[in-house]
Amino acid sequence: MSAPFISPSARDLLRIRWHPLVLAGSLGGAIALAHRYLHIPAVHTPSTAAKARPSWGDGIALLALTAFAWFAVSLCNVIPDFYFHWGLKGERFFLARGTDYDFLAMPWNEVLARDYPTLLPDLYAAAALLAGRFSARAMMLWSVGAFGLLLLAGREALRQAGVVRFVAEATLALTALAVAAAGIRGNMAGGADWMISLALVVAMPALMRPPDRAGNVQLGVAAAFAAAAKLEGSVLAAILIVVQGLRGLAGTRSGRRFDFPAFAALLLPGLVVVVHWQAEVRRFHLARPYYGGIDLHHGQAIVSALRYELTASPTWHGFAYSLLLLPLLAFRRRLRPVVAVLAMQLAFYLYSYYSFLFDPVPLVLTSFDRLELHLVPAILFAAGIALDAGAHGSRAPELAASGAMVPNACQA
Repeated sequence: MSAPFISPSARDLLRIRWHPLVLAGSLGGAIALAHRYLHIPAVHTPSTAAKARPSWGDGIALLALTAFAWFAVSLCNVIPDFYFHWGLKGERFFLARGTDYDFLAMPWNEVLARDYPTLLPDLYAAAALLAGRFSARAMMLWSVGAFGLLLLAGREALRQAGVVRFVAEATLALTALAVAAAGIRGNMAGGADWMISLALVVAMPALMRPPDRAGNVQLGVAAAFAAAAKLEGSVLAAILIVVQGLRGLAGTRSGRRFDFPAFAALLLPGLVVVVHWQAEVRRFHLARPYYGGIDLHHGQAIVSALRYELTASPTWHGFAYSLLLLPLLAFRRRLRPVVAVLAMQLAFYLYSYYSFLFDPVPLVLTSFDRLELHLVPAILFAAGIALDAGAHGSRAPELAASGAMVPNACQA
C-alpha cells in the first residue's frame, strides 16, 4: 500500500532529480509491485458477515468523509503545522525539485521539526510538481485520501473478522462520524497524523490471525509507511515488528519452523526507511534534543492536563474515553495482539510527556488530541469486532484459527 509513497525518499537516496515523468514512472512501478506482492486470495466469509456491496453504513461514512473534505479543501480546519512545518517544507521541496536537506539544516529552521521524516512534504512536493504549481487547497486532498483509506481499511478489517452486517455497518458509521467530527473540530487537515492512524488500522487483520508470510508482508509495509510519516511512526514500526516477531517465535514452540523469509519481509521495509532517514539526520545535523530521562516532578501537572483532555476537550466529543476500553478488549483472544500494539503506543506517548525537557503541560494540551487520532479509530473498529463476538457468537474465531483471509483494503 505504501510503496508509492516511499518512492520520493528512495529517489533522494539515489540522488535522482525529481521530474514529472520520473514520478509517474515510480508511481506506476510501485502500484504494480504492490498488486503483485500484496495480493491475498479470497475465501468465503460467514453468511451473516458484512458483504462487499455498499450499505447504509457506507453511506454514512461517505457523508462524514464528504463533510471533512469540504472543510479541508475550504481551508477551514487546517492544522497550524501545515503552514509552519509540513506545507512549508513541501513547497520548498517543490521549488528545489527534491528533498532539500541543506534548507532543513539551516540554523533558523530548528522550529520546523526538521528531524521528522519527510514523507508528507515529499508527497506535497511530488503532487505540486505533477500539477505544475503548489496549492494549499489541493494538498488537503492527501488528508482526505488518508481518511478515506482508513475507512476502507476498517471496513475490510470488520469483514475479514466475520462481523455480522449490522454491527459492521454501525461500527463503520460511528467511527467515520467520530473521526470526521474530531478532524473538523480539532483542525487536523494537512498533518501527518492520518498516516499513523491508517497504518494501525491496516495492520489489524494481520495481527488478528495466526502469523503467516502474507501477514508479515502487510505488517512490514505498514511499518515502513508509519516510519516514513512521523517520529511516532518509527516507534509504531518497531512495536509492530516486535509484536509480530514474538508471535512468530511463539509459533515455533508448537513445532513450526521459523520462517526467515517471512521475518525478513516483516523487518526489512521499516528498517530501510529508518536507517536511511537517520543517516540523513546525522549527516546534516538535523536532530535537536527535546527529551531526556523520565522526570516525575511534572507528574501531577501532566495528569491534570490529561484529565482535561479526556473530560473537557471538545475535539473528540467524549470518544477520547475509548482509550479506557483497551483492558476490556484484551479479554478477546484474537484482539490481544492489536491491544498490545495500541497499549505500547499509548505508553510511549505518556513516556514522551514525562521525559520532555521543557514544561510538558503545553505539549499535552496541543498534542494529545492529535495523538488520539492515531489510536481511537483502531480502538473503535476493535470494539465492534469484540462486541460482535460477545453478542452474536460470530464465526470469526473459526476463521482466525484457519488463517483465512480476503483481499485487503488496498484492493477493495
